[in-house]
Amino acid sequence: RRRPRHTGLQDPPPGTGRTGVHPDPPLRPDRRGPGPRQAIPRGRGGGRRLPWPCYGNLPEAGRAGGGPHGLRCHCRHDAGNRPHALDNRRYTTDHESGSNVTIDLELPEVETIRHALDREIAGRKVKTVDMASMATLSRYRNRKSFALRVEGRKLGPVRRMGLTLVIKLDNDDLLVIRPGAGATIRRHAARDAVQPGTEATFTFTIGGQFRLVDPEGASELCVVAPEDLLPEFPELGASGIDPAGEMVPWTAFAGQVLGRKVPLKDLLCDDAVVVGVGEVYSDEILFHAGLRHDRPSNSLSTQEVRRLHGALISVVNDAIKYRGTDLDDRPFVDVYGEPGTYRHHLAVYGRAGALSERNRSAIQRVKYKGRWTYFCETQV
Repeated sequence: RRRPRHTGLQDPPPGTGRTGVHPDPPLRPDRRGPGPRQAIPRGRGGGRRLPWPCYGNLPEAGRAGGGPHGLRCHCRHDAGNRPHALDNRRYTTDHESGSNVTIDLELPEVETIRHALDREIAGRKVKTVDMASMATLSRYRNRKSFALRVEGRKLGPVRRMGLTLVIKLDNDDLLVIRPGAGATIRRHAARDAVQPGTEATFTFTIGGQFRLVDPEGASELCVVAPEDLLPEFPELGASGIDPAGEMVPWTAFAGQVLGRKVPLKDLLCDDAVVVGVGEVYSDEILFHAGLRHDRPSNSLSTQEVRRLHGALISVVNDAIKYRGTDLDDRPFVDVYGEPGTYRHHLAVYGRAGALSERNRSAIQRVKYKGRWTYFCETQV
């Protein structure tokens, strides 16, 4: 007996008008309820951190959802670890207000510069110094008088006093560099094109150049004798606690906090109390401590002082670990031209309207003394 022909397995008989392709199966109904269990990238609580915060698909409630901001990611990161296409957070402060405010460098950025400079230039001999203008030489009458004190000198270790870099020369004089708002110090080859805003170029006998780029002209360069450093810069002798320096016990910090009656943000931004904390890191420190920016410092309990001390140390040192913060209002790149990556770990600063990692409420911002301040409703 002849077997029946099955449509779709062979060519159809001529004239039937049918093709050998199976009809499309009916569409499956949309899945209801949760999908398969996903691997959860952990945030600050431990485990592997994503290289960028990811906002793929819908965030799920609770910090346990993972990610550096308590968000669970349902997308897959490619091999290049690029940011997710939906990661459209902006790290800005005053764009909506229309003000043009330049944010000063803070301690993590200056410490990042110091660490790289110490590794790159200590022990090298300066061949020439070229100054583009007198903008950074307020203590000199002409550019040559500064250059003559540096040219031919061998540089020693680079140390930091507050936000000031101090480099010892081989004749015991001190080269003082005070980076201004928006300034960077970059390593370059002599053949590299000079970018706009380059104020000083240090050329070495071996090892290329280092250039101070300061579009605002707010930096300062000078050479002083060791005994003249504090008389010339008296504020260096009155600096407060250095969170990246020698560890200060919380009891000593408590004396600074409880002995004053000022808003906590003002306290943190006072160099006489804490060195190098400004607009960005003060908001982050207060968030992690669970304290409001306008809370009077002398109203804190012992436990709150300890939380503030711990948040101060951890936030500043984490920011140094990630080589500072690169913002739209204050671009920052290190000596090698790489932007600081701590902005991907900011909890509140520049994130108005985003969900807080603490309780999923919207992050708020208010104008405080002319600048935006960011906080969460859980801060008290």
